[in-house]
Amino acid sequence: MSAKLTATQTGLPADCRSHDCSQPLNRLYIKSNLIKITAMQFEKTSGYDRRIPDVKAAAVKYAIEIIRKNYTYRLTLEDISEKLHVSREHLCRIFRQTTGMTVMEYIMRYRVMCSAEILINKQ
Repeated sequence: MSAKLTATQTGLPADCRSHDCSQPLNRLYIKSNLIKITAMQFEKTSGYDRRIPDVKAAAVKYAIEIIRKNYTYRLTLEDISEKLHVSREHLCRIFRQTTGMTVMEYIMRYRVMCSAEILINKQ
């Protein structure tokens, strides 16, 4: 048996508890909040702010800077590793060790986060 949640138990702001979710404006509100949550989760899991005091961490931070400056262009592992003067395999290994995700996964997540930010700011 499933229990129905009351309006106050949902955690939604008072102004949207009584609205019909089938309305386009309400769906947009819900989508924008989901995008905000996704962006916050990305920042928590990106590993960018971790403090790992060694050469590997410096290389990863520089790779992240390259990604953030050039995310709108076609980025490949070869491009980034050439700029860092390391092999593609080495970049993949240290990036995953430092951030917990692959380079390409980071690029895709960062692009999604930036797209979400643009959509939120257009409202």
